[in-house]
Amino acid sequence: MNCPCLECPISGTLTARALPNGGWRALRNAWKRSAARDRGISGPRLKTCKFAGLEKLGKTKRPMKLRHPRMIRLASWLTAAILRPWVATLRGQVEHGPAGPHPADPARQRYVYVLWHEGLLAAFLFRQHPGHVLISQHADGELIAQACERLGVAVIRGSSRKGGARALLQMCRLSEQSHIVITPDGPRGPRRRMPEGVIQLAGLVGLPILPVGIGFQSAWRANSWDRFAVPRPFSTIHFHAGAPIHVPAQLHDSSIESYRQQAETALLAATDQAERAATGSPRITSANLQTTKSSLTAG
Repeated sequence: MNCPCLECPISGTLTARALPNGGWRALRNAWKRSAARDRGISGPRLKTCKFAGLEKLGKTKRPMKLRHPRMIRLASWLTAAILRPWVATLRGQVEHGPAGPHPADPARQRYVYVLWHEGLLAAFLFRQHPGHVLISQHADGELIAQACERLGVAVIRGSSRKGGARALLQMCRLSEQSHIVITPDGPRGPRRRMPEGVIQLAGLVGLPILPVGIGFQSAWRANSWDRFAVPRPFSTIHFHAGAPIHVPAQLHDSSIESYRQQAETALLAATDQAERAATGSPRITSANLQTTKSSLTAG
């Protein structure tokens, strides 16, 4: 059966029959928007037509992002107001690695702490400890940064895509007195992948990389690229600190990948240890792994 259209994109049939109820206008508009989309011009999405798969006009559903500064300030205030009592119900269990208690006293030793983006909310348990969190400058990052500042978390704005040079200068200056906290797979992924930039940063600021694995006893998971974790109230979050990775200042380009793989493997292993502790699964032990435990309650 021929489709009653001028030219059907499915069957390729040409016909002169008219469409009922003003169908020609809808058909014309659909083709205009289809051509505009092919030229790279954004427009409404085309839905499937009842005629042999022809597409006709529909509305595109796109995620809404906060852009107005006042709306971002209001949303950050609400976010902080919700997170403050929420985080106060959480309990942290820290398993320290061979480098000693963490977070370390920055007057004695400072680190570039790395943790996966999905566990960023758990870092609020350490908001009273000196450290600066690197947060990107995209639209969602502005909301997160303002919420962090309202909760007493110091932030550095920038990423490899935007504001990287300024953020690098800030980290070089702050590394002399504070820890640096980075989510290496943020803000867009891929999930649980370590980029080379973290290795280059550690060599530049002269601080060792310390992987921190996070495991949630009970948490909701967002349907996002990183499966962002939201811990349930009154649950326990387990932290596992790995061994520090010292990156030389004068690092040859051929050695960056080796250190990148080492840091990624160490963070994956620390995450596995923390998740096993959170779920009560059998632990993977090593003969040369010396660990101590301490409890941390949000204040």
